[in-house]
Amino acid sequence: KAGINLELTRFSNGPAIVQAIASGKMDTMCFGIGPAMVTRGKGIELKVI
Repeated sequence: KAGINLELTRFSNGPAIVQAIASGKMDTMCFGIGPAMVTRGKGIELKVI
């Protein structure tokens, strides 16, 4: 109805989350502070909401 296509993906570990973000495969994520800090440490830009 709103033109939003939602696909839920479950990850088993932090490195898989970081890789998905870095590759651009994910637009939006919900995850803990650990993967967020690793991602920022690798120079990948994040926006925290």
